[in-house]
Amino acid sequence: MDLSNNDIGSAGFLKLLSRLKKSTALTTLNLSGNNFNENQEKFINLEKFLSRNESCTLLQLSGCKLKSPAMAYIGLGLSKNSTLEKIVLSENDFCGRECIHYLVKGLIDNQEGSKLIDIDLQRNRMTSETVEPFVDLFEENLKIRSINLRHNVITDEGAQLLAQAVVNNAYITKLLCDMNPIRHSILADIEQHTKSNQ
Repeated sequence: MDLSNNDIGSAGFLKLLSRLKKSTALTTLNLSGNNFNENQEKFINLEKFLSRNESCTLLQLSGCKLKSPAMAYIGLGLSKNSTLEKIVLSENDFCGRECIHYLVKGLIDNQEGSKLIDIDLQRNRMTSETVEPFVDLFEENLKIRSINLRHNVITDEGAQLLAQAVVNNAYITKLLCDMNPIRHSILADIEQHTKSNQ
């Protein structure tokens, strides 16, 4: 279901999720480009949708102005989700470490039930500090195959942390960090380690 760029606000988003949480036919939900900036602390329906929906394999929430409160509900939902294979959270504003912490915690808490293998987080103004929780994810979650971190503001420091974490994970096949202010040699190290997992 493609509902991208439809001027759906937070209230409409919550009503929609309430109706779709028990759908068994919905495989794709694209809500990208809608503004969910208001009342994110009340996004319990987002957690319920992720927890209860039994068919959605792709969720796209790119450019929805999601922040920390919404990510807390996403993390809770992912801790119980058993269908989602890809989540697109690009073009939001996850410059604080807390947002990624919620996401990673949800995935670590649901290692056995989760099918999520692909996460798109490009263009979120993520810094080296923001990506630190991924080190824990790479050590504990052995299902994730691809993470897109392109077009953020991750520096050499954060990229080196990611490169070291990828060395110990035999499952990550793509960790896309280009278009960040990172030295080419570090990007080459990351690429070398992820290619050896393919």
